[in-house]
Amino acid sequence: SLKLPASVIAILTYYREDKRTSSDYIFPELKTISSADTKAIYSKIKTSIKRLNSNLSEIATLAEIDKKITNEIANY
Repeated sequence: SLKLPASVIAILTYYREDKRTSSDYIFPELKTISSADTKAIYSKIKTSIKRLNSNLSEIATLAEIDKKITNEIANY
């Protein structure tokens, strides 16, 4: 089993309240897309990752971190 940090559990709990069915997505970015439209889902996920990476870059600048930070690096 995977142990999740308390901060991750808090985020998932926040979004889970809006989950309507067992097949519904947790995060709101995907709720407006049909689950059959795999290309739209892929596109929305890629766009969200780009936005996340942009936000991480801003945070790194503010924190005076001189290395490129992405969601892949943030996982470690």
